[in-house]
Amino acid sequence: MDEPYAAYDRVPVALVTQEGGDVYARLVLLLLEAVESAKIVEYVLQHLPEGPIGVALPQSLRAGSATSAVEAAHGPLRCRLESDGVRINDLAFDSYEPLDRLLARTLLDGASLDDVALIVRSVAMAG
Repeated sequence: MDEPYAAYDRVPVALVTQEGGDVYARLVLLLLEAVESAKIVEYVLQHLPEGPIGVALPQSLRAGSATSAVEAAHGPLRCRLESDGVRINDLAFDSYEPLDRLLARTLLDGASLDDVALIVRSVAMAG
C-alpha cells in the first residue's frame, strides 16, 4: 500500500490488521487477507477494460539492474534482473527466509510443546 505497483494505485485496497500477535490473531489476519484478496479480484474483474491489450511491449532493453519485491503466498518474493542492453544476463528470485532465531525465541518462550508447530507455521504463513 505504501509503494503500489502495476494497477494497485487504481484498485481500492483495505488495510487488514489484527490486535495481538498470538496464533489466533495471525490466523484471523490470514483469513481477513484472503477475504480482501477476493474483493480485489472481484473489483478487477468488474472493471476490466474492453478491447485489445493497450500496452506496447518494449522493443529494447536498458543496460543495468533492477530489483522488485511483491507479496507472495509465503511472504515477500524478491526478483533481481540484470541486462547488458542486448539481453537479460541474470534473473534471480529470493523468497522469505525461514523463522528468525530471535523471533522464534520470543514467540516460543514459555509455549507449550503442543503449540510449537502452530506458532511456527502461523509465522511462516504470515510472512
